[in-house]
Amino acid sequence: MFAIVSSLSIHAEPGVAVAGSFHQLDNALSAQEALQAKLGIQIQIAETEVNAQRWYRVQATSSDARALVAKMRQFGIEGAFFQPVTHALPRLDGGVPTSTGLLTARPSVTPPRDSLPISITPARSGAGPQEIKGALNGMPMHYIPLNTRLHAETDVTVDGVVDEAIWSQIPHYDNMRVAIPGTGEPANYPTEIRLLATERGLYISAVLHQPADSLVSRLSERDEFIDRDNFGVTLDTTGNALFGYWFMMGLGGSKGDGKVLPERRYSQSWDGPWLGKTSTFDGGWMAEMYFPWSMMSLPKTEGVRNIGFAATRQVAHANQRYQWPGHSYSASQFVSALNTLQVEGVEPRQQFSIIPFASTTADLARKENRAEIGVDLSWKPSPKLEVTGSIMP
Repeated sequence: MFAIVSSLSIHAEPGVAVAGSFHQLDNALSAQEALQAKLGIQIQIAETEVNAQRWYRVQATSSDARALVAKMRQFGIEGAFFQPVTHALPRLDGGVPTSTGLLTARPSVTPPRDSLPISITPARSGAGPQEIKGALNGMPMHYIPLNTRLHAETDVTVDGVVDEAIWSQIPHYDNMRVAIPGTGEPANYPTEIRLLATERGLYISAVLHQPADSLVSRLSERDEFIDRDNFGVTLDTTGNALFGYWFMMGLGGSKGDGKVLPERRYSQSWDGPWLGKTSTFDGGWMAEMYFPWSMMSLPKTEGVRNIGFAATRQVAHANQRYQWPGHSYSASQFVSALNTLQVEGVEPRQQFSIIPFASTTADLARKENRAEIGVDLSWKPSPKLEVTGSIMP
């Protein structure tokens, strides 16, 4: 049979050569490593849902996918099949987790071919490009390639309403899983996350679906954690897993930010000049954020810049927290187990910021009120040096 297949002249046709599908991510990673060693090409893992079940599909995109299918069959993968491309799939060079498993025959569990739609996103209808880079306690982490756009051509007003035309041009991600309690199950409510990088900063929008009568909105001072709906992100702009910046938007407009050291040592002593707003709609609420690169440590690098990334969402009425990656909050890793944004055309910039503040203290017993005003100053001439100060007249 193999001699007949190898002698056939197969017309080159771009598409996806699928080796098989697995219920367990560890098995898919083992198959990925074995195939890469055998074929000498980049093998991808695509996560999809079939009949409400999660599958990890081992595959490779190719300009001559039918020939690649024939080659897989020659190596004993008799169940390999061709799938036409309906979405642009990323071709990324990422690390492959170590595994001793080998894929030497047809996978033991493979859904019917006609039930395997092309998908590069692990949840619902998100179509943002991503590739699994590894896993922690069975929860996948992803590479996320971003196309950097010119800031001058990006017309986004950070008002909490995700209605700019450019957002409709960007595919969203919906990868949230339940991290508190740490079940790892897909989130009950969809969270549509969109990422927009420019040479000056990173825009993030989120459309958070849930019944309007279940929303919990409360105002508070900056950096105050109270029981309410919120959405936040963590960014490791060095990509070295040494520390990260965390940012939070509470429904109602309250903000929080700070730094986090491995693995979950949070600090609120850092305040950055970033923008964030929220709003509500009939089916839930929305958040928009903008983070200037200049406010964060951004080492010089050539080519693709790797930035650690995680997203989190608090659903107050259900007493649940979602997270992507979906590690439980009791997991031993966090800063060292983030997703990886891959961006180009982003370089360090000098920054000088002035942040005014005002506060009022009321002493009801003495019937006294005290008001304070001031300015926080920050000058960052390089990624390795930052000078901060405050003026309180």
